[in-house]
Amino acid sequence: MGFAGVWAKGNIIEIAAEDGLPSMSVYYPAEHCPDGGFPILYLFHGIRGNHMAWVRNGRVREVVDSLIDADAIEPIIIVMPYCFTRTREDQTNHIFTRYDDLVKRRFEQKFPALMARVEATFPIAQDYSRRFIAGLSSGARQALNLADTARCSVVGLLSPVLARSEYPTPKPQIPIYWIATGNGDAFRAETKHFARYLDEQGMPYQLEYVEGKHNWQVWAPVLPVFLKDLVGKAQ
Repeated sequence: MGFAGVWAKGNIIEIAAEDGLPSMSVYYPAEHCPDGGFPILYLFHGIRGNHMAWVRNGRVREVVDSLIDADAIEPIIIVMPYCFTRTREDQTNHIFTRYDDLVKRRFEQKFPALMARVEATFPIAQDYSRRFIAGLSSGARQALNLADTARCSVVGLLSPVLARSEYPTPKPQIPIYWIATGNGDAFRAETKHFARYLDEQGMPYQLEYVEGKHNWQVWAPVLPVFLKDLVGKAQ
């Protein structure tokens, strides 16, 4: 599709739920699409969020526009889907039903169709080295589960809340695990356990500790650092 050049700045495109697929917010850059398509980041919210969480709390549009304007990163498409199967309005105890979705991997079951819809709509790179996935909190667990499906070279785990039974196993093509968590995060010990597991398995990772707990005071400032590592330009 010929989106490039329509907006002076990157645009947030909202895609409504349709055909059993969840709502999505998509950051689309204003710059001309390069040969081979834009790099892609699938970016997931946590158990209390929705597809607008990174837009509102992480200020995705402002952050990415600023980095592109500063020539610090390449233009990138960021897809932020709603990561559960039922909306808050559909349920009384929405946290419990979302947790049920998480354990039963309902979003993971829908993701291949969601990805096909996204990649038929936008000019997205198919090169493994330009495909990324990330999530915060419970969304990190979903990102970890979907790294192979999305064919991503880097998996971003921000304050991850993981299930040990779902840890990845070594394989011929192993992504890099980019991990960041707050020094005061309640799940910090589990993050350290995962890092030890990666060490034992000889799997590549980067682990950053930052000031803060399990909240947006950690996740929002980490986003530009993460993006520079993914698609940063040499200065």
